[in-house]
Amino acid sequence: MIEDHPNLSKRFFLLGEHIEKIKLFFTDELMLFFESNPYYHIESNGNELLLMRKERVASVKEVKALLD
Repeated sequence: MIEDHPNLSKRFFLLGEHIEKIKLFFTDELMLFFESNPYYHIESNGNELLLMRKERVASVKEVKALLD
C-alpha cells in the first residue's frame, strides 16, 4: 500500500521484488495521474515498460497522452 494514496491502493495492485524502488518510481504526480485517469496495466522487466489498456498494447497516441 502507498500510504499517501489509499484510494490508489484500493484500485491498483503494485507488485515487484524491490518495493522501495517501486515507491520511488511512483511519484505523487504519477499517482495523481493514475487516480484521475482510466485504468492502465503496466509491467516492467527493469529496463522496459509494457503499457496496456483494454487488454491490448497501448497505441503510440495513448503513450504520448500518458507522457503529456
